[in-house]
Amino acid sequence: MIKKRAFTLIELIVVLSIVAILISVIRINFIQSRKTLALEELNMISEQIVNARSYCISNKSNVKIISSRDNNSIKITSDGYYSKNIVCKYLTVSNSIDFNFNKNGVPDKGNSFNFRYKKNEYWIHIRPATGFVNVEK
Repeated sequence: MIKKRAFTLIELIVVLSIVAILISVIRINFIQSRKTLALEELNMISEQIVNARSYCISNKSNVKIISSRDNNSIKITSDGYYSKNIVCKYLTVSNSIDFNFNKNGVPDKGNSFNFRYKKNEYWIHIRPATGFVNVEK
């Protein structure tokens, strides 16, 4: 009599459950890593705005900041040599803003940049009198 070698039903169920658990863990980590990248992008944008303000103060130059909802980007330019174009990969720019930092680092008006990542909303606030930059998550 010849014995057939095959997997039992219990062995197949155990293997499929292990594969399902591994797939769910990998999926959760992938989603969390994309959200982390979006938050890092938000912090990088706020740092660039702070750097632009510092550039105004140190070089006595005006800096213009424009956010474009259509291009999903933020453009920072000055009278001198400073120029930066930030295209958002993970965040979506929700509003279009145009304002200036003067030579003392004070904005001409207070503004809030609004960003979205899936269902979450994030803001970068620029205070009107001081020019301080705050990130709200």
